[in-house]
Order: sequence, then C-alpha cells, then structure tokens
Amino acid sequence: METTVNFDSNKYAPPALGFRLKSRLPAAEFGRPAITHLEALESESIHILREVAAECRNPALLFSGGKDSIVLLRLAEKAFRPARFPFPLLHIDTGHNFPEVIAFRDKRAAQLGERLIVRSVEDSIKQGRVVLKSPGESRNVHQSVTLLDTIEEFGFDACIGGARRDEEKARAKERIFPSATSSASGTLRTSARNSGISITLG
Repeated sequence: METTVNFDSNKYAPPALGFRLKSRLPAAEFGRPAITHLEALESESIHILREVAAECRNPALLFSGGKDSIVLLRLAEKAFRPARFPFPLLHIDTGHNFPEVIAFRDKRAAQLGERLIVRSVEDSIKQGRVVLKSPGESRNVHQSVTLLDTIEEFGFDACIGGARRDEEKARAKERIFPSATSSASGTLRTSARNSGISITLG
C-alpha cells in the first residue's frame, strides 16, 4: 500500500507500516490537524540540526545573544533537550555589542549549562590579523577573519547560523549547506556567510 502523508516527528506518531513518505499533503485528509507554515519550518529546522549532529564530526552553533541566534538556540533546545547539545555555542564578538546583549548571552548559556566559546575581533586587531581603515569603522565585515581563525583553532567542520530572509535578498537564495571554495593555492577559503549551515528564518 502506498500513499502520501505529512509526517512531523515532533508532533505525530509515525505512519503505519506500509506507508511511504513522499510529499507534504494536507494532514487533515488523514484525520490529523493540519500544521501551520511556521510549524513546518520549525520541524524542518529541527531535522537539519539533528542531521548536522549526526553527520558532522565537530560542529558549533553560532550564538551572539541577538534575535536570530536566540531563535536558533530555542530550535536546538527542541531538537536535543533534555540531553546536552552535541556542539558548543560560539560567539565572534565585534566589541560593539550592547552590554545587555552580552550579559544575556552569558546568562542564557549558563542557564542551559552549555559550553560557550567567545573569540573577539579586538584580539584579531591586536594580533595584526585585522586592520581597520578608521577607529570607528564597523567591525562586522572583519568577523570572518576571526571566525576562520576560530574554526581552525578548534577544528570545527560545520558552523550553524541563523538568518532572516527578509533582511537581504541574497539570503532567500541561500542553500542550507553552502559550500566553501578552495583558492589557487589549495587553502580553504570561505566567508562569514558561507562558513557552514545557515537556517533561514521566515
């Protein structure tokens, strides 16, 4: 027997033996309440997080305490609690964040009992890895240097980040697993945008 069902592992029991999962159809047709678009996105995101944990050797979840990463952190809770996260939290600090955001970051990581790794653009500046054109220049673009150094330091093979597609048109076109590229010298090169997994919100 073959039919199509909408299966959300976080809400419903698995389909009976002999059913084959093929596509998403209105669940109400099978006597189940239809899930909303937001619930479907949440379910897909949780699946991605679990897949990353299963397939990657040493991933990290980017968490700054900002609105996008708060959503991502909550998705990780739904994906793995009551167990500990299978990856540390990672923040590349520009040094230009509000103190309240940093305080929330530290408090939330402590509440969850999760490991938080912080590396700063300021340290990259002191080491000569980042050179600012002016003291007041935005440091956001320079985060990629610190991020790449941190990836190399800890041997991360995936970095999980969250982004809202309505902020930038290019984000709506992002793949779930953007690929890094190699330079002519064979050195792995990437950017903050395609350094790992990006779960687009919205």
